[in-house]
Amino acid sequence: MNIYSVFEKSAVLYGNRIALIHGKNKITYSEMESRIRAAERSLRNCGIQKGDRILVFVPMGIELYIAVLAIFRMGAVVVLVDQWASQERVKNCLIAAPCVAMICNKVTRWISYWNPQFWKLKKIIPGRIKSVETETENMLDHEEALITFTSGSTGLPKAANRTHGFLNAQLNALIPYIPKDISHPVLCTLPVITLLNLSLGKTTVLPNFPLKQHKFQVRKMYENMVKNNVAEIISSPFYIHELANMGFPGTLELVLTGGGAVFVEDAKKWLAKSEQIQFTIFYGSTECEPVSHINAHDLLQYEMHRGLAVGRVDANTNVAIIPFLDSGYHSIADAVWESMVQNEKAGEIVVAGDHVLTSYIGLSEHELSNKIRVGDMLWHRTGDAGLFVGDMLFLLGRAAERIDHENGSIFPFEAEMLLRRMFGYSAGTLIKTDKGPTLVLDKKQKGIETELLQIFKERWNLEPVFVYVEEIPMDPRHHSKILYDKLRVYATE
Repeated sequence: MNIYSVFEKSAVLYGNRIALIHGKNKITYSEMESRIRAAERSLRNCGIQKGDRILVFVPMGIELYIAVLAIFRMGAVVVLVDQWASQERVKNCLIAAPCVAMICNKVTRWISYWNPQFWKLKKIIPGRIKSVETETENMLDHEEALITFTSGSTGLPKAANRTHGFLNAQLNALIPYIPKDISHPVLCTLPVITLLNLSLGKTTVLPNFPLKQHKFQVRKMYENMVKNNVAEIISSPFYIHELANMGFPGTLELVLTGGGAVFVEDAKKWLAKSEQIQFTIFYGSTECEPVSHINAHDLLQYEMHRGLAVGRVDANTNVAIIPFLDSGYHSIADAVWESMVQNEKAGEIVVAGDHVLTSYIGLSEHELSNKIRVGDMLWHRTGDAGLFVGDMLFLLGRAAERIDHENGSIFPFEAEMLLRRMFGYSAGTLIKTDKGPTLVLDKKQKGIETELLQIFKERWNLEPVFVYVEEIPMDPRHHSKILYDKLRVYATE
C-alpha cells in the first residue's frame, strides 16, 4: 500500500474542506491534490523515477507537504534533513542516504549553492503546470517511503528507513489518540502528525513562526492560534511551556505533546493555567511513537515515585525491561529472553511492534547495536532506563548516564526530579565526568551546595562535584532533551 492513499481518500471525502493553513495562505483538499499531481508531473519531466531518493529542502509550509506527498505518490523516496543541520551533518546524511535530486524553492535553491554537499544534486522547483491523470504508484510494505536521520552511537547520523508499511502502522497506532472531530483546526509542529491529520480530513494550522529555540516568539504562536480558532495543539513540550507562560488561548481544548519529558511541576503549571484543557503526554522515540501515554492529572498522582511516570503502554506496542547490556547486536533464545525480562527492576526499556523501526539504510541487522533478535521478533533498545510499577511505566533517563554505587544506581531523572521538586530548578542534572559524579547547574543556581550534598549523602551515599555552566544544552529539534555528551564537554572545560 502506498502511504499516499491515506491522503487520497481524504481528498475524495473532504475536497472542499481546508487542509492546511500557513499564515495568510490556505489550501483545500481538492486544490492540494491537484497541486500534488502537478508537482509529480514536474518531477517526472525532470527524469525522477520510482525508487529515486529526493532531498526535500523546503521550509515548513504548504509547499513542503505538496512536495512530500507528490514524491510518495510516484513511488520515489523523501529524504528530510533538519534545517538546523550543519554542513558536516548534511554531508554525513547524504553519504548515509545518497540522493539524485533536491526539491527547493527560489530561496533555498540560492542557499544550496553555499553548501558543497548540494552541488551535485539536480535542483528542482516544482512548477504549477497542468496536472495529468495518473495512477498512484503501487508500493509494497517493505519499500522505502521516507528517510530521516538519527544520531548513531558513533556520532554519525543513521538513516532511518521509514517504509510505506511502517508509516501506515505508525499512523494506525496514533489514530486512536487524535480526536475524530474535524470541525476544529489543530496547530501542529510535528510533520508526521500533520500527515496523520491529512489522512483524517482535519484542518492543520502550520507554524508561521521560527521553531528554533532562540528565535521562537510565543506571541506569534498565540496570535496564530487565536486568529484560526485553534482548538487542539500537537507539539513538543518546549512550545507548550512557552505558551503556558503567556496563557493558553480561550479556544484551546486539547494539548497532545511528545518529544521530551514533562515533569510533575510542568503538569501542575499547565493545569493551573486552564481547567478546561485536556493534556495528554506521549513517550516514544524516533524508532517508536507512541510507546505509552499519560494525562496530566494522572501524572500528579505519581509525584513521589522513583522516576517519571510516562503512562500505560500503547496497545500496539510490546515493552519489556531487561538488564543493561554491553553494546553490539544480540541474538537471544526465547528461554534466555524470558529469564532476562525484569519489568519491576530498573533496566533498559526495549520495544517491539509493527510501528517500531527495524532498519536503517546501508546497515544490516547484525551491524546494529540497538537491536535484539528473539525468535521472529526484533526488539529495539531505546537507550532509556525505566521500570514498571504494576502496569505503569516509569522513565529514569538515559541508561548510559546512570551512575552505579554501592547501593545500586542513580539515574539522571532522579537528580533532575529532585532539583525540580525541592528547589524549583528546571535546568540541571547529574552526569559522569572524569571528575566523578558531577552535578551540573546553570550559574543562576549557586548557593545550594550544602543542602544538596547532604541529600545526596543520605539518599545515595554520593558526594558529587559541582560544576556551573552558562546554559544547559538542549536538543535542537524539540528543545526538550538535555544533550548529555555536549554538557559533559562544557562541564570539563
